Amino acid sequence: MLRQQAHDRSILQGLGYGGLAPVRQKLRGDTEGGVPYVHSSVDAGDTSSHVAVKVVDSSIAALTLLRAGLPQKSIEQLCNRLAQAYAEHRTLSFYGSGHSGVVAQDAQLRFSRQGFNAAAFSDGYSQLLNAASRKEGDVVVALSSSGRTKELLESVDVAKRQGATVIAITATDTPLASIASIHLAIDHLEDMDRYMPMSSRLLHLVVIDIVATAVALQMGCNHLQDQLQRTQNHLRQRRFA
Repeated sequence: MLRQQAHDRSILQGLGYGGLAPVRQKLRGDTEGGVPYVHSSVDAGDTSSHVAVKVVDSSIAALTLLRAGLPQKSIEQLCNRLAQAYAEHRTLSFYGSGHSGVVAQDAQLRFSRQGFNAAAFSDGYSQLLNAASRKEGDVVVALSSSGRTKELLESVDVAKRQGATVIAITATDTPLASIASIHLAIDHLEDMDRYMPMSSRLLHLVVIDIVATAVALQMGCNHLQDQLQRTQNHLRQRRFA
């Protein structure tokens, strides 16, 4: 028994732990944290290969968490409203600042290709100007990790008072979420004061991809259906080649 205990201590020391208690504490912390995000796993001694593994692992974990908690009702409401805006030839505006501005640009590109009258605005001044010109039936999609950016909140408030439908893609219990007509929650456990969440950027991009594809299918976009069919045929040919 003593020999086994000595062997166990040797293994723990080799892993960088002084005993079983630190292992249990680390395990408890990881379990309570839920997802091994980058800011809690990367340390100064990591090599580039270690960082690559941890970034990829945290991304996969974040996507898994999103999939498990994705609010289907909100997605359906969002897709129905966007399809209605398309049928009525309404304007679709995407607001986002910082890394959310990049997501807004990506969203604008996706929906423009589907025939929407879409535009993206990534600074407070242009957002406010656009908001002031919104009309009844237009749609504004506001993207934000924090949901607390003052300029974004002001622009969204103006757009809503102009009669536009405001869709917020942000975390739960934020000022932006409370303003929105439709709220699609994207929650993450990153500490934004310590590390700007890479996973948040990824989650927003994935949600835009989900919504754009779902809307295209709902509207019966021929180009998307043709593209999906060509892809399936190509995969089928390779499988049986």
